[in-house]
Formats: sequence, structure tokens, C-alpha cells
Amino acid sequence: MRIIFLGLLLLSIGSGLSPESQVSISTSDNIASIGDRINIKIIAKTSPEIDKIALETPQQNFEIISQKILAKREFKDYLMFETNLVISFFSTGNFTIGPFTVNMIQNRDIVESKKTNTIEITIKSVLKEKDKDIKDLKNLISLKGNPFYVLKYVILIIALLALGLLLFWVIKKRKQKKEISPLPTLTPLEELESGFKELMEKKYVAKGEIKKFFIQLITIIKQYLNREYGFNAEDMTTTETIFHLQKKEPRETIQKDMDYLFDTSDLVKFAKFIPASRDFKEVDRRVHSIISAQKAKILGETDPQNVSISK
Repeated sequence: MRIIFLGLLLLSIGSGLSPESQVSISTSDNIASIGDRINIKIIAKTSPEIDKIALETPQQNFEIISQKILAKREFKDYLMFETNLVISFFSTGNFTIGPFTVNMIQNRDIVESKKTNTIEITIKSVLKEKDKDIKDLKNLISLKGNPFYVLKYVILIIALLALGLLLFWVIKKRKQKKEISPLPTLTPLEELESGFKELMEKKYVAKGEIKKFFIQLITIIKQYLNREYGFNAEDMTTTETIFHLQKKEPRETIQKDMDYLFDTSDLVKFAKFIPASRDFKEVDRRVHSIISAQKAKILGETDPQNVSISK
């Protein structure tokens, strides 16, 4: 029996991962300027036996500013690894990002290597075409004596500019007060519940428009987070959004429900993940779990954490 077991173990290691293992990259921008910070996300979907991944970066025209490896996420039948890079280009032109080589490591051995897709990006100059050859309009004036005598005039000009900016800001604020739209009649929770109901009535899933469904779902959730917790989730990445939510919301059940919804959405949008019917049922359950937990809190339930079931 021991010989049979060792044979099967060696066979499984030699064969590597199942064909379902996937790697992909996505970027925050396809057009940028020299020196801009560009976010790169590398996602690897592997079998549960993998311990970690190692990234091989190709020799390309960009410079890596920072690299952050997130904790692996465990799902029912697979693991998800994510690495975030911040890169910059220092020359103009059209470039290709990738492919990156992702090595899957099990028991300190590389059992499989996968190459990601590539992304095309255009890097533009900060200067316009007509600004390339900048020349002085006039010759420099030769000043005799102490040049600091003009300091008082410089201070006067700066003071006048500051006064002008202050007046402009006051006038703009007064206009904004007049143009402020009335506050929404729905509470943040009511808006979340109503928005999700309208989304389900559009039947995007039945029509096969899966990506469109998740884009609108995350938009509704981020608007709710903005109103309920007071941080601008609409301009944040998934990692930043969950980080700010954890500081504002102490209940782990809501944190885990939100984390599941954002993770599933990212897999659909960036890793071309196609959810099964049970995944859509789980999305529906998680959203209603959040709504129920918040209603229980409003009604003064003694233990609102019990309303939601963590993953």
C-alpha cells in the first residue's frame, strides 16, 4: 500500500496542475505620461495544493516602483493569488507589458509555470510637440547692484494673486450653495436594496451579460459605502475599499460578505471567470445578508453579526 501511495503522489507531482489553472494581468491605464505611476494586477488561479507563487519579471522598458504580494484567497475548488505592481516608464512610445512568468510552487518545488497575457500601453511626453524647442523670448536683462530690491514687488504680486484666488474661491462656494441639489429621499440602505432589486429585474444573467451585471453591482455597492461609511470607494481599488471598510465596520460578517462580492467581481472583470449558477445564488445571498444585518442593527438587535453567515 505504501508503494502504491508513493507512486500516486509522484505521479500527481510530475503531472503538475490541472489545465484549469489560469494567470492574467490587468492595468489601470492604457495611456500614460512619462513618470506616471501605473498599477499592474497579476492574478493566478491554481489548484488547492499550491503553497505559493513566484513571479519572473521580463526585461522591459519600465521600472518597478513597488511590489505587494497579497495573502492567498481560498475558494471551494481552487486558490487565488494576487500580486500588485506599481511601474513607471521613462521613455515615450508604444510598449508591451508582459508576459510575466508565474511559477507555482509546491513543497519548495516549481510544479508548473504559466505566462500571462500582454497589455499594450502608450507613453506620451508631458510636453506638447510645439513645446519641444523652448527658447527665451527676450535676452536676459543685466541688473546692477543688489537684485533683492525687487523682493518687495514680488511679495506684493504674490499677495495680490492670493487675494484674487481667495475671492474666486468665495464666489465659487456661494454658487455651489445655490446649486446644491436636494438630499436623496432614500437612506443609504434603502438605496442599496432598491438598486439591487432593479439590477436583478434587468435579468443580465439570463441574457448572458455577466460582466455588465457585476460592473453595475459593484457601482451600487460603492455608492452605498460612500454614503453609509463616508469614504470615496468609487475612486478606490478593491484592496483599498476593503481596507477602509474594515476600519469603519467592526462586524466581520459584513466585511467577509463585501470581500466575497468584490473578489467575485474582480475575477469576472479581470480573470475572465465565468460563475456557475450557485455563484449567482451566493451573490444574491450575500447582498441580502448585508441588508438584513444592517436592518437588524437599526432595529437594535443584540447580536446583528448572527444575521450573516461568513464564507
